[in-house]
Amino acid sequence: MSEIKVKELTNVSFSYNDLLNYYTSLETNYQHLKWTTKFLSNDQRTLFKESQFVKHMEDIFTWAIQNRSKTTEPTPGYVFTGNEYSPVSEPSDELIFGFAKLLVDHFDGIFRLMVGSHPPNGQLCLHNDDYYTVHFPIKSNDKSYFVVDGETFVLKPGKAYLVNTLLPHYTDNQGTTNRVHLLFNIPLDSVDTVLNSQIILQ
Repeated sequence: MSEIKVKELTNVSFSYNDLLNYYTSLETNYQHLKWTTKFLSNDQRTLFKESQFVKHMEDIFTWAIQNRSKTTEPTPGYVFTGNEYSPVSEPSDELIFGFAKLLVDHFDGIFRLMVGSHPPNGQLCLHNDDYYTVHFPIKSNDKSYFVVDGETFVLKPGKAYLVNTLLPHYTDNQGTTNRVHLLFNIPLDSVDTVLNSQIILQ
């Protein structure tokens, strides 16, 4: 599968309105679980700003749907420490409803399910992971770029994408609006199924 960089998952059928409704519910009813950099300590904030992994991401926000723990506290989709990061992974049932529940029910073994925003000028710098990622863009713009192995892609709301994050990649939102995606990781042995099965999210 290494030849795939970014592939639109035309075999995944879903309602974009259902996705928007889920995001609207997060914004309306789950502000208490929305993580922003205001939850960082002063030392953590310094590390965040000096990190080689992120640039101009002070206005990032996330909902970690699959959380580090079943707490009532906001948890970042990723925990940044210096130049490294550690995604969180334990489930928090409170946010697994609606569209998120459809994903958990229809995609086997998904992990690190989250909604994340990249603010204007925000960048996640070049790195590679040990898994593939599925993205459902919620809000974006034509200058929000996903660069995989040197090739630039623009992921459009209303579509689903498989991203080969085994390859070196980075994101760069050069637009003037937030880029908000719902995304999750899948095990390597699930890639063929995700690519070749008809998946109807309803």
